[in-house]
Amino acid sequence: MPRLPQIVIALALAWSCVFLPLVWANQSFGADKDPTGSAIIGMGIGLALVWVVLGGGVQLLLRRKLLRATAPAGDSDPAAAKTWIATRFALSATAMVLVEEAIATTMTNLAEPVWGVSPKKAFITASTNYLEVVLLHSVVVFVPMFFAYIRIPAVDPLSNSLLLIDP
Repeated sequence: MPRLPQIVIALALAWSCVFLPLVWANQSFGADKDPTGSAIIGMGIGLALVWVVLGGGVQLLLRRKLLRATAPAGDSDPAAAKTWIATRFALSATAMVLVEEAIATTMTNLAEPVWGVSPKKAFITASTNYLEVVLLHSVVVFVPMFFAYIRIPAVDPLSNSLLLIDP
């Protein structure tokens, strides 16, 4: 019997494959045709396809190789190894956020050529400029949290992830 995470991923994928196209079709061809809404939904679907399906697939394929390549040395001191693992988390999380913002900014920039709507009307990022999005809106908020994780001693990852939940 498959494990719970695999079941949850399969259900989420099935739901997305059914629900997202229905929402997009309703927005694009329904009684209230809205090109701006259709463009935003299309960008969201494109982001999900590229980031979740393609990016997630690449991560699954490469995770063991990357873990082996970045593993701490076998004879290293346990405290240093723990610090390196936390640093590796912070660096990889930062890299993933940068890639995600590149995809989202690209989707926003495709608003006019693909959907015929100005990026000023239909957008999924704060700007069409990648550096502005990264330096002034999104990554600048997340990166300090990732690196603060390194400095929190003797706290397990689950407890740290609870810091991100808004009560």
